[in-house]
Amino acid sequence: MYNGYVRFDKELDEAMKALEDPTHFKFNLHHGVGRKVGEIIEKALDDFARDRLGVGGSVSSAGVNEDAAKRALAEMNRIAKLLGVTLGSQPPPPPPPPPPPPGTAVLVRVTFVGGIEFPRPGSFRVDYGESLRAERFSLVNETDQVAEVRVTLVVVQGETGQSEQIFIKDCKVKPNSQLELAAPFELFVTKGKYARGEWSLTQKVVALQPIAHEQENWERGKIIQEVSHRFWVEEDPPGFGIFENINMVKLVDPDHELQYRVRLGSKPQRRQLDINISHPAYIDSMSETELVEEYVFEQAAMALVEVDLGAEKTVLIRDKDSLKPPDLLRAATTQVAKILAQYFGN
Repeated sequence: MYNGYVRFDKELDEAMKALEDPTHFKFNLHHGVGRKVGEIIEKALDDFARDRLGVGGSVSSAGVNEDAAKRALAEMNRIAKLLGVTLGSQPPPPPPPPPPPPGTAVLVRVTFVGGIEFPRPGSFRVDYGESLRAERFSLVNETDQVAEVRVTLVVVQGETGQSEQIFIKDCKVKPNSQLELAAPFELFVTKGKYARGEWSLTQKVVALQPIAHEQENWERGKIIQEVSHRFWVEEDPPGFGIFENINMVKLVDPDHELQYRVRLGSKPQRRQLDINISHPAYIDSMSETELVEEYVFEQAAMALVEVDLGAEKTVLIRDKDSLKPPDLLRAATTQVAKILAQYFGN
């Protein structure tokens, strides 16, 4: 978890105010000046890690552009899900832990007030430079006695089981009260610290002294609460989204003038998207990561409409079979425009 501040000049400060969340805890760093500020901060952190701590390294422009392309594809998958565009049934992404039924909540527990917020609603994907957030991170005691406990937060990599403790604190909380541990809470995901793939954030509360309340009883060393929150770094959860992968490739004749190409994925309901990096339109935008992300999203929007039109049951243009070619073309471009409006309007 990182804490700090950034100084802006008066003009930039006014521009950033427009991107501030109503809770005043975060900014929208996905587009425009917000994206630029986020990139500058991330580069400064990487430079510090390399020059002062001796970790990490430089990233090639090709790597940066691939990251931008993956962000665009993640957003396209999110919007496709909202539009209901699928190719047959897909298993939904794993849901977050449900709240306990009334009267069954753990009496001494850690809670993320307002729930853990992900960068994209409906997706448990977190890309580099993004973070998991919550309004507050608190310890709640609903017993009639003082609770002495140890609170820990641990991140665990799914593939290797490697873990790192990111928070530990021994706490004494009064009866029927709560203790604020962090406000706001933020888990920042960086390339040097988090490998691609599945991760979990596990919260644990352990009794340091015996606690008894009515029928409940916890001896010293007893785990009172242990809950894990799964997230995926730089990739979508299994079964999430039509496009499972994006490839930055040089298409050759006769496809060399295409801007993109759709290919079958690993399953019938998944697709891969190839972006032609030798196309003049891509070359014209490749020097700026923001332009690359926008360019790739535009191609992904057209690819989504293409995939939907080729499906047995289309969602975006339900009357496609009754339309004449000019009308079908107009309907398709209208859907692309609506998708772009959702992306650029956020």
